[in-house]
Amino acid sequence: MNPIYPGYSDVFASNSVPLPVKTPKLFALLIGIDEYAESETKGFKNLNGAVADAQAVKNYLEYSLAVPDSQIKTLYNNQATRKEIIQAIKDLGSKENGIDNGNPILIYFAGHGGEQKKPEKWKINGSVVQILVPHDYGKSGDQSSVQGIPDITLNTLLEQLAKEKGDNITVILDCCYSSPKILDVSAPFQDRDCRQTRSIKIEEDVIDSLDDDIWGSNTQEGMRSSEIPSGFRYKDMRSHVLLSACGRKEQAMEDMRRGEFTRTLLETLVSTSGRISYSDLLSRLDPLPQQTPQCEGFHKGRLLWNSMAIDTSLRLFKVRRKDESYILEAGTAHGVTTMAEFTVYQEIDNYPSKDLGFLTVRSTDLLTSTLAPPSSSSTEDTTDTMPRLEPPTFAVLKKTGVEEDVRVHVKNSRIVQLFANTLDEEGQQPHHRQTQIVFAEKSKAQLALDIEREYVTFEILDPFVTRYNLCRIPFRVKPDILPSVLQSAARFHRNLRRKISIRAEKLQTSVHLEFTKLTKRNGRIQVDGSNLNVRGRIDLVVGGEKYGIKLVNKSNEELYPYLFFFDCSDLSVECYYDAAESRVRRGSAPLPPRASLTIGYTEGGWSPWSYSLRQPKSIQNGLVMQDHQDVDVGFLKLFLSIHPLNFSEMEQPSPFLSPFIPRSREGMKESLEIVGTCESRIITVIQRKLPLILD
Repeated sequence: MNPIYPGYSDVFASNSVPLPVKTPKLFALLIGIDEYAESETKGFKNLNGAVADAQAVKNYLEYSLAVPDSQIKTLYNNQATRKEIIQAIKDLGSKENGIDNGNPILIYFAGHGGEQKKPEKWKINGSVVQILVPHDYGKSGDQSSVQGIPDITLNTLLEQLAKEKGDNITVILDCCYSSPKILDVSAPFQDRDCRQTRSIKIEEDVIDSLDDDIWGSNTQEGMRSSEIPSGFRYKDMRSHVLLSACGRKEQAMEDMRRGEFTRTLLETLVSTSGRISYSDLLSRLDPLPQQTPQCEGFHKGRLLWNSMAIDTSLRLFKVRRKDESYILEAGTAHGVTTMAEFTVYQEIDNYPSKDLGFLTVRSTDLLTSTLAPPSSSSTEDTTDTMPRLEPPTFAVLKKTGVEEDVRVHVKNSRIVQLFANTLDEEGQQPHHRQTQIVFAEKSKAQLALDIEREYVTFEILDPFVTRYNLCRIPFRVKPDILPSVLQSAARFHRNLRRKISIRAEKLQTSVHLEFTKLTKRNGRIQVDGSNLNVRGRIDLVVGGEKYGIKLVNKSNEELYPYLFFFDCSDLSVECYYDAAESRVRRGSAPLPPRASLTIGYTEGGWSPWSYSLRQPKSIQNGLVMQDHQDVDVGFLKLFLSIHPLNFSEMEQPSPFLSPFIPRSREGMKESLEIVGTCESRIITVIQRKLPLILD
């Protein structure tokens, strides 16, 4: 009998593949609450399946992942008081607990959730806070009754934990926050009796001084009010990945003494052996009738637990057979181009030594690509020469397509020898992404390379950048890091000019991006001034001002927006907004029809940003020299889709800065690349030291 799901042993036996047993250094805090001390007094029902869910997660960790019991802490029912839950999270960050930086940490909660009106003195966005309901909620205390655990408290604890133990933190919440669902009285009595919502209605306001010792300093003047945003499902999460049971206005249900979300989540984890990314895991969940599970976080494209010695900087894609072809589950939306080569593996455990060979991209569309052996033509049947693939099969990018080559113009002959000495070494690394470096005339190149006092310099040749007088990358590097700079440059330009499909006029006039200055009044961030996006260009004078974005959708389409900033000075690509990874369900898109979405203010959860120009300094012990700037240019690229997409591979750190720290945003051209299901547009932002003087 399967210890995780009694009665399901036959199903899992037939679908799972035995894997070598390893003992991961994974640590978990599992919380399950069925019984509430004051449920009768407060007028809400106890639950039936939350403890069973937490126990099932524990069994999964022990039996499927071989996690020792000593690395799992459980809090069930009366153990899960407010004080104990908060202390248990703090204990995970203790220096004496044996958890090393980067070890995977799992925090799981099953129980009631709710929403409360926030106190006026709390300088956070939004009018309400979401809470987790502990066992002793409402119980009389020394000065007041026991409160719930607000979202801002949990988010602050997770930020603090990540500073101590790294960002390999997974949070799973099987609860919801909207008012409890009223069951359909027309349904059979047994269905009404066993299905229950995991939320309670809360009339009281949160007390002003709650958890001020934990996060109160974050709301003082001078701090960004959205430094620790409200909402469990908030954006720009770099401390952890969140898997939640449903959307904000949906209901998390339990049925047959189990949470519906946790049940299907564990079934999927077992059937996939847990070797899957967070976002791909969500896409494989069986659909739930009344809830849309969500996945959010900066690292949602990473493999679960970021463990098992897999290089998580590599993107893994599924390969399947369809009729007489092999289909890669990635297309132009993921940056795949024709003639790109992928190394194929029967199982993830076979990476990197036991590959089946490699296949070449023959053709692409938005979400898929057709693969063939490199010697085959596009007009003949090649399936007989392909390796025999049995699901599950995975592919890793081996060599980029022709469109991704970076063209450079060389001013100094010494640089040619540098290529011979360094790029060959770089290419010998296992499954290195082989972007080709092409020497070209200056009129056809993207960068011009020269040497000044033993440092390589980079002249910018893109006319869309140089027209604003940014003619040189403000970094000079020692030859040792030239390969990484050029690889980053190739990826930067490839993603910037990425075209999803043919042009169309569907959303061009019906979706607008407004870029506005923000100000802080009465503790709240508000719009101050008019739209600065004028015909696809934003021209700013650098100062201490904060800025935000508003997307206005005048169409009848539900849209999933994705917004990235391309920094032309340091070649980084940073995410400004990433729509939550979820199954498509009407009403779940973050940008509804005839509505708007704010980024950087109100309850959106992303912080406002400011701009600055670089000053001279030495980086990495003289390996990089940073120069002075009077002007900077970059590009905002906005994707709009009617389906959720995964653009996690779009981001990249600057090759000039190590380690990469997300910085102030520095720049943006207006063009449109639209397809029936997705469009993208690019907007220019120029940053100047002094105002532009017109003749």
